Amino acid sequence: MGPSPNAAVIAALIGRKLSILELLAVWDARVRGHETNQRIAIDLDRHGLTTVPAFDVGPSDTLVEVVSLESLSASPTAEESVLTDEQEDPLSTPPQTRLKVSFLPSARAGMSSLSSQSTLEEALVHMLIGQKSEIAVIDEPSTLHGVVSYRGMGQAHAANKQQTLMNAMDCEPEVIGVNDDLLEVTPRILEHGYALVRDVDGSYCGIVTADDLARQFAVIAGPFFLVGEIERRLRRLLNKTYTKADFLALTNQKHSSADELMFDQYKQLISPAHRWQMLGWNLDKKLFLDHLDAVRKVRNQIMHFRPTPMTDTEHNHLKALRHMLLVLDPD
Repeated sequence: MGPSPNAAVIAALIGRKLSILELLAVWDARVRGHETNQRIAIDLDRHGLTTVPAFDVGPSDTLVEVVSLESLSASPTAEESVLTDEQEDPLSTPPQTRLKVSFLPSARAGMSSLSSQSTLEEALVHMLIGQKSEIAVIDEPSTLHGVVSYRGMGQAHAANKQQTLMNAMDCEPEVIGVNDDLLEVTPRILEHGYALVRDVDGSYCGIVTADDLARQFAVIAGPFFLVGEIERRLRRLLNKTYTKADFLALTNQKHSSADELMFDQYKQLISPAHRWQMLGWNLDKKLFLDHLDAVRKVRNQIMHFRPTPMTDTEHNHLKALRHMLLVLDPD
């Protein structure tokens, strides 16, 4: 795979419909793979773009359209415009692709291993230095004998077995594929505490642990729960202020409370001057709406599981809006 295309080449893709093979060719690639998919996804995301449908699933002749993330959740220009049920809310749809094991950074981070001729003392030193609870025993090129762990050492001690590499080794370790469905294999990782990750070429490319799942959960779920709190507080405030008639007018007689609104409709509801005044907030309207719109965009990113981490600016938008709502709607 060649270097990433320049900004002009990527920008020229906006609005184009092309096959997955044609899209790969822009990145000088012929087939999809983890590194290729990740490079394309990151490059598109940096320019605020994505493909519909997702380019990393389906036959290679599938047509995909390169669109802006903004367009997926763009709001109408008129303040009083109405959204109907026929218009799909992209923020409420599930991710376009399933989560794979490769979504976890540790899955392809590589891993240290020992040969079957190593001693238990060597294994212990490597585990201490690497601050790992497990170490694989692999003979080249990819002959897996098992995994040595602190748990295995403890079990050998409890059974009054001699402290050797073989006695402390799990000879049937949990092994998962780098492209396996992460949600499906999570119970296996939790049950065993770890799983070795095997690449498509048969080599072992990493090890994922229950701790890795916990850390990734915090990365994903932290912002997700923060957005959820923002939305719950905002809905409660809107329900206290507006009448059933206000909600029905906004949604073409479809919904009668804020609990049924899509995220983008919050801004449409409170943007008109007379409705903003009804709220009675001594806040700068433009600043509040700017934060609300920024949170809408972040929510879109979260719901589509983008490959790049949330930026400090995006996180600050979430915290700022949450703080304003806490003042307006204290527990």
